[in-house]
Amino acid sequence: MKGLKDLHYRETEAKVGIGEWKGCIKQKSGRKTKDRAEIARIRAVPVEERKPYRRHADAAGISKHLVQALIREGVLKVHSTRIKPYLSGDNKHRRIEHAPTFIGPTTLMFEPMYDIVHVDEKWFHEDDNTRSCFIFDGETALQRSRWESHRKQQWDGSPA
Repeated sequence: MKGLKDLHYRETEAKVGIGEWKGCIKQKSGRKTKDRAEIARIRAVPVEERKPYRRHADAAGISKHLVQALIREGVLKVHSTRIKPYLSGDNKHRRIEHAPTFIGPTTLMFEPMYDIVHVDEKWFHEDDNTRSCFIFDGETALQRSRWESHRKQQWDGSPA
C-alpha cells in the first residue's frame, strides 16, 4: 500500500510540477503590531519611577501586559542597579580555582568544613532592596553611590 502511495505522489509531482512547497501565507501575516503611541507615554515617565511592572504601567497609564510585551520584543530592557558590579570573569575563575583546596588529597571528597567560618561583611551592610528599572536603548541607567570606607569617600558607581 505504501508503494502505491509513493508511486501516486511521484506521478502527480511529475504531472503538476509540485516541486518545492512554499507557504501560501502572505508576508504580513501573524499578530498585528500594536499602536506604539504608548511608547511616548512610557518615555515621559522618569527613569526613577520605572520600577516594577504594575507601578510603571500605572505611572504611564498603560496596561501591565503591554509593558511585558515591550520587554519581550526588546523595546524596553530591565536594568539592575547594583551598588557594586556583578562578578567579572576573572573573579569567577578565581573562585573556581579556590574550590579544589577543600578537596581531600587521598579521598577526592570535599572535607567537612565544620571548623571554617566564612562570613562576608558586605552581607551586613548590603542594601537588600533590589533596584531594577526599565530603560530604552541609548538611555543612561541610574547610578547609585555608596560610601567607601577604605577610600574615605563616596563611590560613584564607576569601576575605575
